[in-house]
Amino acid sequence: MSKSDPLFTQKSQLCKQLGLPVTGKYHLHTGHQPVENRLLAYLRVQVIKDDDILKINEEQNVDWLLNEDIHSTDHLTQDALVFLKTRITLLLRAYPTTLEDDEKLLQNEELSLRRRLAVMLRLTEKRILSSAFQYLINICQS
Repeated sequence: MSKSDPLFTQKSQLCKQLGLPVTGKYHLHTGHQPVENRLLAYLRVQVIKDDDILKINEEQNVDWLLNEDIHSTDHLTQDALVFLKTRITLLLRAYPTTLEDDEKLLQNEELSLRRRLAVMLRLTEKRILSSAFQYLINICQS
């Protein structure tokens, strides 16, 4: 969360109320649910706008932000999923090679152990990101 965000103070307070770190690590996973619930809640807070803050302050109940239903149609969940898809796309584009390039590299038997391990790590990261991206595409279409 950017400290230059005009809503940084309010968003930080929301995170504190929800027991979420403002700065910290949130993880994506492979498998049937690659987006952990705490990450989804954090992203909902991340995409909050002025009018949402006013509504939340009026309700005085922030627990709904912890809703585990990633299929929810509320606009904060949908905006959070779009935000995450965009972020994943940017992360994948930042790699100097594609997933397919790395798979081909690993077929080279002359690759040094150090280089092989580096490519394997990069490939694993890309698989996790790609899996999460595909999951989000499927969620957004359903």
